[in-house]
Amino acid sequence: MSLQSTDDFLAKSHKGNCATFAAEVLAQLFGKSLRLEQFTIPLEGLTSENAQRIADTVARDAAKRVAVPIPGDIALMHRPDGRAHVGVVISIGPVVILHLADTSGRAHATAVHTLQRFGLALDGFYRVTP
Repeated sequence: MSLQSTDDFLAKSHKGNCATFAAEVLAQLFGKSLRLEQFTIPLEGLTSENAQRIADTVARDAAKRVAVPIPGDIALMHRPDGRAHVGVVISIGPVVILHLADTSGRAHATAVHTLQRFGLALDGFYRVTP
């Protein structure tokens, strides 16, 4: 089944981890390809090392770090213990990130200004070309 809207992603459970989910969102909603799924990432979160590998891959795959995001940009985040997390910007004003927030496989849409409430901090935004 092809997922065509944010609501479709929020309505179903997802297998995999935040990186595979972000790659699916990019492909289905924005027609962009990014091979985040190539990494072996535990469901409970990325390590700092894997997060750096993802950031390097994003940069290598014709993406660039941007200060002001638009829908379809990658958002790299981290938790207080250093585990990294990845999601996709789905709206601006306020900036909202679609991501898998936990190991339940449930997608969440979280405004950037509320990330701290969920134990997340923003590392940066990356723009991927289609």
